[in-house]
Amino acid sequence: MIDKFAIRYLFLPLILLIAASCGQKQTKVVLLPQDNEEVGAISLSMGDQSVTLDKPYAVSQSGKMEVQMADPEEINKEYGGLFKAELKRPREKPPAPPAPIFEQFTLYFQQNSVKLVPDSEHILKKIIRLLRRLPPARIRVAGYTDTVGTVEKNMDLSRKRANRIAEIIATEDTGPNFLEIRGYGEHGLQVSTPDETDEERNRRVTVTILR
Repeated sequence: MIDKFAIRYLFLPLILLIAASCGQKQTKVVLLPQDNEEVGAISLSMGDQSVTLDKPYAVSQSGKMEVQMADPEEINKEYGGLFKAELKRPREKPPAPPAPIFEQFTLYFQQNSVKLVPDSEHILKKIIRLLRRLPPARIRVAGYTDTVGTVEKNMDLSRKRANRIAEIIATEDTGPNFLEIRGYGEHGLQVSTPDETDEERNRRVTVTILR
C-alpha cells in the first residue's frame, strides 16, 4: 500500500504524483509550473510534520517530509509523455493540441458538503479500479456547485470538492498519474437554474481521464 499522507492544495496547482517502489510503496509529489508560468502551492503533512511546496519543480516524498528541487530536464525526459502540454514550451513552437478524452465520470455531492451521494461513492470505486489497470494518465479533476450561497463561498467549496477527489485518487495506489485540479464554483452549471437553487446535478466533480 502507498504510505499515505495528507495533501492540501492552496491554489490551482499542477502536480505529478509518482508511486515509487522502495520496499514499501511511497508517494512522491512534484510541483509543476503552469503554462502561464504561475505556480500553485501544496502543503503536505504526516503526523505532526508538514512541508510546503511553492517553487517550480519542488519535490517531497512521503516518509521523508523534506523539500528538494528536481531537474526540469530529467522530469520532462522521464514523464514528458504524461504532461508535455503543461510543461513550459519554447515560445516559437505552437501550443500542443488538446489531449483526447479517454473516459469521463461525474460524481455528485451532498448539499454544502464534500461528501458524495451514495451512488457516486460506487462510481468513485469504479474510477479507482480503472486507473489501477491503465498505464500512467493525465487526469483532470474539476469541481462545481449549485447556486445556493455566495459566489466566493461556492468557488471555495468547488475547490474543496475537487481536492477531496484528487486526494483519494492520490492515496489509492493508482500509479504515477498527473493530476490537474480546478474549482469553478457555480460557473459551468450542468443544469441552468436561478440564484439560490438547490440542484443536485450541479453539485459535482468531473474526473476526466486523458490519453
